[in-house]
Amino acid sequence: MRRTHGIGYAAKAHWILFAPIVAAFGAAVLLFIITAWTLPALMPVGVMAFGACCVFAVWRLPAYLRFRLRVTDRLVSVRTDESGARALAVELCDIESVSVRQTPLGERLGYGDVRIKHPGGMFVVRRVNDPAEFRRRVRNAAFSLQQDIMRNLEAYAEACSN
Repeated sequence: MRRTHGIGYAAKAHWILFAPIVAAFGAAVLLFIITAWTLPALMPVGVMAFGACCVFAVWRLPAYLRFRLRVTDRLVSVRTDESGARALAVELCDIESVSVRQTPLGERLGYGDVRIKHPGGMFVVRRVNDPAEFRRRVRNAAFSLQQDIMRNLEAYAEACSN
């Protein structure tokens, strides 16, 4: 009996993806304030910088919202951009290892990179929210799948011996 591909865990992208945009917004506001206070003739430059930050934020938002990293009872699926160009689906039995890499800042803020090694190579997903939990879920799902396979083999061997 085969189970369905129910989603066991879905990881999210970390908000740190927006850190460059927030820094640019801060710089644009600072530029706007400085030019308004000292050189009013250059104030349109601050307005244009703020507008460019808004465009960049709107451009990055779909990628953040459509990020998908899921563990089902049979596979791990990854989609890191809105077009699906960077997508991967690996069966749990094919995964050789899942490793997590976190910087000291990433440990404090709760994000890191996840590396999924499989027979076709290695896939790195950057800035995943709570990567240790993702790794734990993959290991638990793989162990559960292995146990199901062993139970099915035992049942098959018992049926064949009768």
